[in-house]
Amino acid sequence: MVKIRVVNTQKQPVRVVLEPWAWEWTVIPDDYLVFVWVSDDLDNRDLEQGWFVVEASHYGLVVYPEGEITQVDVYDSKGGLVSY
Repeated sequence: MVKIRVVNTQKQPVRVVLEPWAWEWTVIPDDYLVFVWVSDDLDNRDLEQGWFVVEASHYGLVVYPEGEITQVDVYDSKGGLVSY
């Protein structure tokens, strides 16, 4: 399983967008989201299959899943599933 925590270190809320789905959340200062790669192939959990890239943009942070990722689950800092 591959996962990444995206933390808002700014003093104001920041928009976080997950592409290519254009899902977006507003993350308050010092809070975070956890992005988890979920594979349809339960027999092959090779960590080289997928990874995440995070880029800063003029409107916030953009998270791009890369590789053979078939599904991404997103959790808030309390552990609640917030993906669509």
